[in-house]
Amino acid sequence: MFISVVMSVYNTEQYVKQAVDSILYQTYKNFEFVIINDGSTDNTRNILEDIEDNRVKIIHLKKNHGVAYARNLGIQEAKGDWIAVQDADDISMPSRLEKQAKFIESNPHVIAVGSKIECISGKPAVSRKILNGIAAFHNSLLTKDDLLKERFRSLSSVSR
Repeated sequence: MFISVVMSVYNTEQYVKQAVDSILYQTYKNFEFVIINDGSTDNTRNILEDIEDNRVKIIHLKKNHGVAYARNLGIQEAKGDWIAVQDADDISMPSRLEKQAKFIESNPHVIAVGSKIECISGKPAVSRKILNGIAAFHNSLLTKDDLLKERFRSLSSVSR
């Protein structure tokens, strides 16, 4: 299964390197990473330009259009069978994609999967758990066909 990770970024110089690295260092390797720089005016563009990984495709927009526009552009550019949403201020655990892919392969009737969410303070330590053991739609994997057919209108993490 080939996964497209889609991330929109806007003025996230403080967090974007950690967010990107958390995807690039996944234990699951069969993915592409589509990053939409939504007109950032800080150092975000320079940080993204330093990425040297052939799985990464970066699209720079000249002006800010908003997260929905940028994310939808990323989904349109995606080549994967499944879409994984990553936010620029989120960190994915190293086995996130591997666990989600295994679950999908073992449960072919599944149309969306998610993961638990943990809040992180300004320090590296996890400060509190929000959801424990409950699949959430935040950072979920969705089929590209379903997204493009607007079957998931209620998901806050993916807008069309």
